[in-house]
Amino acid sequence: MSHPSAVHSRVSGDLPEPAPRIAVLDVLRGIAIAGIIPVNVQAIARWGYDVSPKPATDDPTAIDFITGLVFEGRMMPLFALLFGIGFALFLRSARTRTEHPRIVLMRRLVFLLIIGVLHHLLYPGEVLAFYAVGGLIILLPASFLPRWVPLIGGIVLTGAGAPFGGPVLIPGLFLLGCAIADYDLITVLMRRPGVLAAACGAFAIAASSFAVMQIGEIGLGSFSKPGRIAGVLTMFALATGVMLLMRNGIAARGLTVLFAPLGRMAFTNYLTTTLLVLILARAIDAQHIAWLPEYGYLVLAAVAPLIWIFSTIWLRAFRFGPMEWVWRTVTWWKPQPLRQTRA
Repeated sequence: MSHPSAVHSRVSGDLPEPAPRIAVLDVLRGIAIAGIIPVNVQAIARWGYDVSPKPATDDPTAIDFITGLVFEGRMMPLFALLFGIGFALFLRSARTRTEHPRIVLMRRLVFLLIIGVLHHLLYPGEVLAFYAVGGLIILLPASFLPRWVPLIGGIVLTGAGAPFGGPVLIPGLFLLGCAIADYDLITVLMRRPGVLAAACGAFAIAASSFAVMQIGEIGLGSFSKPGRIAGVLTMFALATGVMLLMRNGIAARGLTVLFAPLGRMAFTNYLTTTLLVLILARAIDAQHIAWLPEYGYLVLAAVAPLIWIFSTIWLRAFRFGPMEWVWRTVTWWKPQPLRQTRA
């Protein structure tokens, strides 16, 4: 049965207030935004400005180990999982606002596809277009099925795709994220710290086991099969660990201040990061010397504070990031209120 306010909004055409944000999701998005910078920066810089690749070597550096064990293959799976969660949450919210929620959702995904295609001109490794297509051909049909189907399908496909990584892994994480939202697992787990801690510990132990095997193949980077599996397990350990920390008031405040602004403006920050990386890459490697892995962390140290400051200041005055507002306006085909309202 629809809530009276939802019925009124359908009749009058007015849109109710957005659903309350889930803080832990904003924090996880923010961590993912910062975490992809060291991994993506070399690809962006090289494809954007023909920066020379690092000469091949048989001796991995400490930076190679840090990138391989902490960042590579960890953040993009997190983005995919969060995209599936966001899809299901949006569809749930849209059902209270319109008689045709999937049409609204299709418009949302088509706009994301357009932006992704344009973004591809600057960064051929970008994921927005791929996510939009995945939403249209995987998540949208799955939304017609009983919720246990995406759950089982997500578990099976994620397990089967983990050794292969990349695009093979994405469909399973999309479906699994959708099921997590449909079953309200975030709310359930946040109320059961014991179960959450056990899950985090199990994922951490499993991830460490495969990471040990990955060490011997660290030079392979994303082509290491143990590394791909370790990446997915590390992602789940990170997600459950952050959820556990968010139950503590002090830790929650710290994580929210550091990462929630980045996560609330994830769309804007993802695109902005590409522009900033291209500018900084050109400055760092103006003479086309060999691009070193260390440069990714120099760019991280420069870009992360900039987008954090911008996001924090912007959100004090506005409800959504610039691209989030455009996306929301196109989604509902109606200008959305942008400025913060104070009682």
